[in-house]
Amino acid sequence: MKRIQKFSLLALTLLATIAFTGCKDDDILLNSSPTPNPGPNPNPAQTSELVGEWLEDLSDGNQIIMSTSEFTSDGKYKSWAAIIMPGTNIYGTEEGTYTYSGNTIKVNYKSMLTGQMINSEFTVQKLDAYTLNWTQTEGSVSTRRIIGTYNMAVGESKAFAFDDANFVPSSYKSCDEKVATVSATGTIQAVKRGTTFIRVTAPVGEVAVRVVVTDENHAVDDYVQYAAGSVEDVKAYYGTPSYAGVMSSNGKQVISYDLNDDMINSITFYYNRSNHIYYILAMFQEGADIAPVIAEFDKKYEKRTAKDETYHIYKTKVDGETLTIAIDEEFRSITYIFQDPFEDIDGLYRLDAEHLAKAVGHEFNNEEDDGNFSGYIEDNEYFSNVLVRYDPETLAVQALMFYAQEGFTQEEIEEWYKKNYIYNEQTGYYLTTDNMLTSECMIKVSTNANTGRVTVTYMKR
Repeated sequence: MKRIQKFSLLALTLLATIAFTGCKDDDILLNSSPTPNPGPNPNPAQTSELVGEWLEDLSDGNQIIMSTSEFTSDGKYKSWAAIIMPGTNIYGTEEGTYTYSGNTIKVNYKSMLTGQMINSEFTVQKLDAYTLNWTQTEGSVSTRRIIGTYNMAVGESKAFAFDDANFVPSSYKSCDEKVATVSATGTIQAVKRGTTFIRVTAPVGEVAVRVVVTDENHAVDDYVQYAAGSVEDVKAYYGTPSYAGVMSSNGKQVISYDLNDDMINSITFYYNRSNHIYYILAMFQEGADIAPVIAEFDKKYEKRTAKDETYHIYKTKVDGETLTIAIDEEFRSITYIFQDPFEDIDGLYRLDAEHLAKAVGHEFNNEEDDGNFSGYIEDNEYFSNVLVRYDPETLAVQALMFYAQEGFTQEEIEEWYKKNYIYNEQTGYYLTTDNMLTSECMIKVSTNANTGRVTVTYMKR
């Protein structure tokens, strides 16, 4: 992770909390000697200059690091942060109280990550109408006053305005151009739903305006366009992934992004050996209101009956193929599943017997199953059922035999495996590598001479 030398109070606290997760509780506090809750500020006259909201921005083209600190006249403190960089994805608010005496600000608030009460103290170096700079143990922090909020709709433009005769803008900068851009003359353009800030510099100092962009047509980004697309399509829009590799839970290849988004915290795209996306998992931000998303999808897509009222299932077509969309209120997620009948079964061999049983509708009982059980492949136009052999002691799956629906030929079934696996002519097996000794599994496609049914057998090495 790139090391950042300067952070606001919230940013420093959050990153320190992550770093010291394994420490005892009192080690998590930034101060080694915690102070009591400061309560209301004892010096209202001095506080008046501090009152307001202040922005620190350390964002660049590769990472979003924005945080705000708000001080009210009655001693209340509130902070907000969007810190999205390799290894870190933080988006949220924290509240507490503060005191300001002399040149010292003391803050007490609860960490949104750990629930610990955190006490911190920092020394004001500069405070005027536009600037608040302070130092603390972790380093120095420079912030600019937030003078207001622009609520804008996607596609809307607005000219920056500040009723201060002494403040003559000389330059403008957007903290996140994916959300809103700003021209050299101060025209702000809303691009995408989300929150960002526009920084405005003048000879007398710098200020910022918050820009909150809404999209009346989309309560949340709709990822249907990527459901049958390619990894290249996703990267062209989202850029370099936060993570790219193999998921340890299911062995699938993925690319994942941490987002500066008011609704979605992160999104993961699963892709096959042909680099085509077939599964998308988007996680909601903590506290995001999911109801408008459900209402929007109710209107846009064909809704199917679900057993649980907190689970919402939708169907739509993408390039003639069925796409299933599911919103899970309890898990706080949206999944997009492109129903490739082969992707439905490919990879199931990586699961243990208990999880595999759930996937194929079998009520698992290790004592009764004793190493073997059968299940069904629901809503799959190519495959109907599966036989499973596993190790009763370790629950490791050893082999799976999938039965193709009647009417399909071996040639039709093998067409997909020829595209996605390596065929070994000597053995007649499809492999994940060109060497049987290193192949993750061996796959055999054959036809039963008596029934004419085509079977696909996965054998773990």
